[in-house]
Amino acid sequence: MKKSGVISLNIKNFTDKLLTSINQSAASQRAYFLTVSPSYREANLLLWKNAIFPSLDTLMIIAVQSKQPEVIKSSQVITDLCKKYNKAQEQMSFHIENNINNYLKLVDTAFYERQEKVIIAKNYIKKGTEIIKKELEPLRQLISDKVLVLSKQQNIILQKTLNDAQQNLVTNIYITLTVSLLIILLTISLGYYITSHLRKSVGKSVNLLTQLSRGELPKKASLSYDEFDEIINSINRLSANMRNASEFALQVGRSNFYTIFKSVGNSDTLGNSLLQMREQLRMVAEQEKRRNWVTEGISQFSEIIRNNSDNLEILSESFLLALIDYVGAVQGGVFLKEVNNQEDTKNTKLNLIAHYAYNQKKYTQKTIIIHGKYADTLVGQAYLEKSKILLKEVPDNYLVVSSGLGEEKPSVLLLMPIKINKEVEGILEISFFDDIDEYKMDFIDRVSQVLASSLVSVRSVETTERLLKEFQYQTQQLREQEDVMRQNMEELSSTQEIMETKQKELETLKQSLEIEVEKRTVALKDSLMRFDLINRASIDGIWDMVVPKDGKVTFETPFYWTEQLINSLGYSQDEFPNKLSSWALKVHPEDVEAVFREFIAHFKDKTDKTIFDSIHRIQNKEGKFRWFRGGAKTLRDKDGNGIRIAGFLNDITPQKELDQALIDLKSQQEAMLIKQEELEKANKKMKANEDILKKSLEKIKANEVENKQQKQVLQEQTEMLKAQEEELRQNMEELVATQEEMQKKQIETEKLNTKLQANEEILKKTFQKMKANEAENKQQKQNLQEQTEMLKAQKEEMQQNMEQLMITQNEIQKNEVALKKTIEELKQNNSALQNKLLNNQ
Repeated sequence: MKKSGVISLNIKNFTDKLLTSINQSAASQRAYFLTVSPSYREANLLLWKNAIFPSLDTLMIIAVQSKQPEVIKSSQVITDLCKKYNKAQEQMSFHIENNINNYLKLVDTAFYERQEKVIIAKNYIKKGTEIIKKELEPLRQLISDKVLVLSKQQNIILQKTLNDAQQNLVTNIYITLTVSLLIILLTISLGYYITSHLRKSVGKSVNLLTQLSRGELPKKASLSYDEFDEIINSINRLSANMRNASEFALQVGRSNFYTIFKSVGNSDTLGNSLLQMREQLRMVAEQEKRRNWVTEGISQFSEIIRNNSDNLEILSESFLLALIDYVGAVQGGVFLKEVNNQEDTKNTKLNLIAHYAYNQKKYTQKTIIIHGKYADTLVGQAYLEKSKILLKEVPDNYLVVSSGLGEEKPSVLLLMPIKINKEVEGILEISFFDDIDEYKMDFIDRVSQVLASSLVSVRSVETTERLLKEFQYQTQQLREQEDVMRQNMEELSSTQEIMETKQKELETLKQSLEIEVEKRTVALKDSLMRFDLINRASIDGIWDMVVPKDGKVTFETPFYWTEQLINSLGYSQDEFPNKLSSWALKVHPEDVEAVFREFIAHFKDKTDKTIFDSIHRIQNKEGKFRWFRGGAKTLRDKDGNGIRIAGFLNDITPQKELDQALIDLKSQQEAMLIKQEELEKANKKMKANEDILKKSLEKIKANEVENKQQKQVLQEQTEMLKAQEEELRQNMEELVATQEEMQKKQIETEKLNTKLQANEEILKKTFQKMKANEAENKQQKQNLQEQTEMLKAQKEEMQQNMEQLMITQNEIQKNEVALKKTIEELKQNNSALQNKLLNNQ
């Protein structure tokens, strides 16, 4: 019986470990599906190799040792289901690898192809999600159910073992009582020959045994100094052993696992069983304590990151100070990679941005330079290797912790990379006076990944702001150039080309900004998807209800709510008591009917086929409603009647808000497309004006053909104008080729204006000469007058075209203002998405 209890306890421990590993594997598989990151794929394979398969093998060995057919059968079923689940995951991975090219092409596609690629990606994600829902998730749930059933069976066996031990104790007492009674009968038969002193000793023994038979533990009896002393001594030892065992069991029940207790010997079944029970319970309590420590730490550091996400330095200092205090370190530093290092692209610089020792900030400036792929420091080595470094023998003079009372060298040094998706953003250096536990190192690794994700997001926002400032600066420069160019529009016939050049530059700049914003949005969306997956993997609250014996559930039925759920809603324990009404009265009125309909249907279904999975809103203490996803599982008796119900509530408000934000972002993108179409219409208007100018030039050429005589008279002036036109055309081509020479070209334009004025003077002199020769050549004068009128008409037509160009320019300016507003809105959306990312973390 003792061996059976130990085997059952081992089976329970391995089933709990197996269930945890299966859930971790499911989370890794989903992360691999959403991010297509090989690291998640490798982590999942290692999990199966190092945790799940060894646990299955050990479980089968223990099941065979138990010699229980039901346990062996359940273990075999769980093993087969796990292998089937592993095979289904491999098929899922094969699907991901076959479709990964279609997914990755989204990053480099052109803007006009992006909608089609998005449809491909959606189909890919939809198909993968259907595989997860139809194959992976049912298998994982079935494995979880089988493991829970086996675990419950072992709990029953453990309880039976304990009951058997107690029964053995009672049996031993009765055996002892029987033997004692036989001795008493023998004593009575010889009572005629025994003195009154012996009768008193017998009476004492009978009294002690009678108390033991009633379950009482008598006090130590005094000796009679006769033949019954050995019996009394045995009874005293038995009573003392039972008293020690009872006290020991009470102390263990109060979680006092270090109470001193020694068994009588190797044959002491009860004592040895109690010692083994204490050790197993102590291990379970220690594991639970560590899990709670990690969970509270993750919550605390997520809050720190969320409250200090505006400044890298403040974020690093707050994070480091809290981490040193939480893990019991004495000193720490945060080295961050320097970005936008245009002066030295071959080398990497790591700057010490935060340094604390004994909870005091140290104003230390330090920069570590990594030359290519070589590093001469431990920090640089950890950066290049992208893995942690743990030193239990710190080199001399490497690190010394000093205070007002003296200084001392730490005994342990930990260098942890701050990385995300295999990209190292910095190094976290922490020193300890004592050895560090493995679970603390795992915790530091997890929070460093959260810090890395926040650093990437903050830097992304800073980059977006920097690009926006550059765009505003360039826009201001363009406006200043427009003012200068607008002054020369009335005198230069080539303003059309300048406007086209400006429009092309503006479109190029706008497209580059759109591409950059799109990249940032995609990166931010990927981060939100990763942390939304982590958020979905966690449960915000658990509830439990014991069904009343009469089967009637009312608002006053006792409900147990976890402290985490109550705190997430902002209530205290008194404001959110352990009864059904605490939740039922806070459900949104629009959701009450559907929620209770699903809950009642699940509770009344004795076949347990109706699943309770509800999404509804719950009112917090501030009066706001948050979205929650709830589920439940009912424990039923053999007739299918509910005995106990347990479930969870998971806060999915960030996901709901993210979906709405994505819809708003899509609307803004559609608005940008509309503005782009308006710009294209403006370009078409400018091209139409260009056609009008070309037609005007064609009319001039036609007039030149019809008026050859006038052309001969003005041949010299025409040749000069052509030369000036050729020179102006060359200047305009140079202006289009490079924007940096704009000021020089403006000076040349002023020179051309001077030449035009000189040509006008020449024309005036020519007109004067023509007037002097008017009497001699009236016909020529008439022709010149006609040509002058034609030129005036063409000039008026060109002025109208210039006015139309001015109107088009004003429309472009309006579009620029609208584009600027759109960029501001995108910036606000990026900030909102960043805040949501921090909330998800």
